[in-house]
Amino acid sequence: MPAGTDSIQLRFEPAALAFHGLYDDETSVVYINSDIEALAPLSVVIAHELGHSFGLPHVPSNERRSLMNPGNLITPPTDADQAAVAALWGTCAQGAPAAR
Repeated sequence: MPAGTDSIQLRFEPAALAFHGLYDDETSVVYINSDIEALAPLSVVIAHELGHSFGLPHVPSNERRSLMNPGNLITPPTDADQAAVAALWGTCAQGAPAAR
């Protein structure tokens, strides 16, 4: 996220089927292909692009299965992905969920 930015915009826009999503690190905008209708692949694409916004790079498919594999539509976040985020940002405190 650019310095001084405290939010990330999420935009759904039509695109070619080969385009799943993109994180623009200069504007802190995540673009998601609105033509992805199935919820499971859509959630993976959103998580993948948010991974980029947290600073995660692509992980080559030949290294390990990861949310951050390029073109990924099926692998949800893994323990290794969680560890990569924790290495950059620290871990969340374990405890009771916040009251609503």
